[in-house]
Amino acid sequence: MSLESHVSAAEVFWKTGETAKAVECAETALTCNPTSEQQISLRIFIARAESKLGNFEQSNNILRALIDEKVYLPPVILTLFYNNLKMNKMEKSLKNINLMKLFLG
Repeated sequence: MSLESHVSAAEVFWKTGETAKAVECAETALTCNPTSEQQISLRIFIARAESKLGNFEQSNNILRALIDEKVYLPPVILTLFYNNLKMNKMEKSLKNINLMKLFLG
């Protein structure tokens, strides 16, 4: 299957509520030689899906790796913020707010 097929399958599974299957398809898509932009999008998709599954630490690990790579897109920061709120990590949530302020500057 092609990259596009795996991405399409991930989107269908996401929309039908089969989030774990969506993650599997997106992870497989990452092995299909995506462009840098596609790779970032897939990793954000996986992080959001992991968050939806309640795997907040796994999601945060993906998002922190993106930040380490200087990817400061709103979905990265907002998902980190959401995850930290769900885990009752208020100090980290405040840091996320400050990071959003810097980003939106």
